Amino acid sequence: MSKEITVTLKKDLVEGEEICPRCGGLGVIVENHVFLQKMVKNGNKKHCNLQGFDVNKTSILLPKSNEALYFCPDCYNGVVKRCKYCHKIIPKGRLKCDCPEQRRIDELEEKEREKEILNNATEKPASEFEMYYSDCFTENDGYFEDFDEFFENWEYQLEEGETNDGRRPEFVYGTFAIDMKIDADDIVENALEDFYEDARWQITDECMKELQNYLDKWCDKCGVGQTFYYDKQYKVRIPWEEYK
Repeated sequence: MSKEITVTLKKDLVEGEEICPRCGGLGVIVENHVFLQKMVKNGNKKHCNLQGFDVNKTSILLPKSNEALYFCPDCYNGVVKRCKYCHKIIPKGRLKCDCPEQRRIDELEEKEREKEILNNATEKPASEFEMYYSDCFTENDGYFEDFDEFFENWEYQLEEGETNDGRRPEFVYGTFAIDMKIDADDIVENALEDFYEDARWQITDECMKELQNYLDKWCDKCGVGQTFYYDKQYKVRIPWEEYK
């Protein structure tokens, strides 16, 4: 016996949204996991014999439906969004379409954001930094120590035709240095993860300080140098007058 259930839902849609064509707005779909049931004829009667049947008897396999509801794989709550550029439905899990026009728009917006950040950065002299960063520098993940490196890399890009139409950037970002650091609290917390409650608080501040001092000294002599991160708060003017 089967019974059909009818449901009516109301959806308030904003621009670009529409009802999911797969689930019809329900947010769920019906899937039927069919399995075969062995039917064995025994004389004039038919009966199920699911655990091993007599091969000498005439038998047939009949499909048995097992329908259930599952969340729709194409939408959230029965609503999908359609790209305003290519007009395709945006796949579930993505905020934007991946079509060429959307990518072009995103690249322009990203360039405008970067331009605004650079305009708002404070200009500093090059002498205040040990390292600099620019996405125009194609080696060492964009980091370089002096502008001779930058100009050499720029010359190579010109020869290979890889520059942005030869337009020279005006600034690069300054950087800040970070020394290697191992935190004693993190080590102790990890070591006591499976210990009894409040075990950490039985370790005195003096013992924790002793461990931290040891770790600091070890970091100083382990041989790992500083690492640098670019700081978008500060910019350095590129001395193009030195470029030959």
